[in-house]
Amino acid sequence: MKNKKKYFISRFKILILDIPFSIVSFFLIRKPHIVFIDNQNKSFTSNSKSVFLFYLKEHKEIICKFVIDSEVERTKLISKYGEHFIKGKSLKDKLFILQSYVWVTSSMYTPLLGLFYNRRHLVLHLSHGSLFKRAGLAEKNVSFLKKCFYKLMKTNFSYFYISSNKLIKHACELYGVGKDKILVNSMPCCDVLIKRNPNQILDQSSSNLKVLYSPTWRSNRKISFFPFNDFNLSEFNSFLISKKIDIYLRPHPNFNSNMDNLLTSNIKLYDTNIEKDIYNSLADFDVLISDYSSISLDFMMLEKNTILIPYDLDEYEKDIGFFFDYTADAPGVIISTLSELKATLNRLSTDKNLVILNDNFIRMNQTINQYMDGNGSMRCANLINETLSKNFNLTSTKEHM
Repeated sequence: MKNKKKYFISRFKILILDIPFSIVSFFLIRKPHIVFIDNQNKSFTSNSKSVFLFYLKEHKEIICKFVIDSEVERTKLISKYGEHFIKGKSLKDKLFILQSYVWVTSSMYTPLLGLFYNRRHLVLHLSHGSLFKRAGLAEKNVSFLKKCFYKLMKTNFSYFYISSNKLIKHACELYGVGKDKILVNSMPCCDVLIKRNPNQILDQSSSNLKVLYSPTWRSNRKISFFPFNDFNLSEFNSFLISKKIDIYLRPHPNFNSNMDNLLTSNIKLYDTNIEKDIYNSLADFDVLISDYSSISLDFMMLEKNTILIPYDLDEYEKDIGFFFDYTADAPGVIISTLSELKATLNRLSTDKNLVILNDNFIRMNQTINQYMDGNGSMRCANLINETLSKNFNLTSTKEHM
């Protein structure tokens, strides 16, 4: 809890320092440019990345910039994609951001913090993931500082995206806004799942089954992989070898602990140096192991099997909570013992095409994922382009400044 308090205090400091830019933006000439960010200008992932790359491919006539503060990361991205990245810290970059009419983000952070940016910009919140667990203002034990931060930051946004019209009321609770602020669209990062173009970044071994183990982040306690009292790493690895199963551990990006003590011949660390964006390789996996992470909601689109290990369900329910009944509605096979995990993996290793779907899985997939056509980025771009054409008297998005 102390870490969360320090985190929001640091955010408030930046917010106060950036407020003058909110005022300056009212006096600048706007241009039909688009600025993208993700995770406080720290990463190139998620929905923002997907829409950005869509523009680079389909709308090269529109000037787009992605804000990345890291010099090393930005240099790598420029070498791969071209001069479409800025750091957002220099006065020149801040001026470009303030003059750009459209801002696109996957979190509550805008390219520059401040207030009421939506009075001069189209500011889109694409969301970080579909809703099953509570988040934001809807958390059961949300702190006073977080409440204040969300209520201030929501003044910047024009619209918030959500993956289904059945989730609109939950999104309103999460962001503290009315229904008029909510738009429905598939998560753009999931476009690649529908197209199903495996990147083959995994080890091309002879394993029968490739499993991704990706739990959600806990802000106030440690994440536990294989949380079983009778877990023996050597014995479990022998089981994996005998069944030709490879498990790839993917800790949350905020999880910094060393995991070398869990790695074996068949338990490997998902290599973010090869591919940082998990959605580019998600289709390569046969099975997902998770708990409360929204990645399990996206994995449903592949109609593959998910194993859920909610080892701290009571605590998580008390601190964060869910929009649905976890036990009744969770999109996967819930297990609580090592023997159940081995039995499920054994069954799937025998026939990895065996899909353990039930009425619950199908119902939740229809509830969470309204669109499953791989066109999330295009729909988002359509709204942006229509807005640019209207506000800058463009007869076509081919015209730009």
